[in-house]
Amino acid sequence: MRAHAYDSALRLVAGDVADKPIASGRCAAVLYNSLLRRFFYHSAMALIRRVTGWRGMRWEFAEYRFTTGEMRRILERAGFEWEGAWVDDYRVPKAKGIWVDYNPLLGRRGRMWELNTAGRAIQRVLNAISPWLSCAGVLCAVRKRAEGG
Repeated sequence: MRAHAYDSALRLVAGDVADKPIASGRCAAVLYNSLLRRFFYHSAMALIRRVTGWRGMRWEFAEYRFTTGEMRRILERAGFEWEGAWVDDYRVPKAKGIWVDYNPLLGRRGRMWELNTAGRAIQRVLNAISPWLSCAGVLCAVRKRAEGG
């Protein structure tokens, strides 16, 4: 598989999720509203929208991003039992979260998901603290709630 060419240590599982690590469970992967996004990216984008708005540029909707707590509440209200959540991102030298939000500054030119030297350094520091600080997504595992429960 192509992923092994990138990182031979990755444990790959393929097939129906019902037969794999979360037996009879289901997974949902959504964009994650990380701390890096909340404190830096959203603030920078709000400033850019304000400045470009003064110049007559109109911005359209882009996407929804969720915290793990928000996803847990949404899925539990929908009738699922929460099993857990995991970071959905690549390992250095690639990173979806930082690459998507800061590609002009930290992305490696012409290389999808790859970070430049500064980007890799930042990603390593953030991952050493917690991979949740800058990850692109959250993978949520849920199970259908038992009847009457």
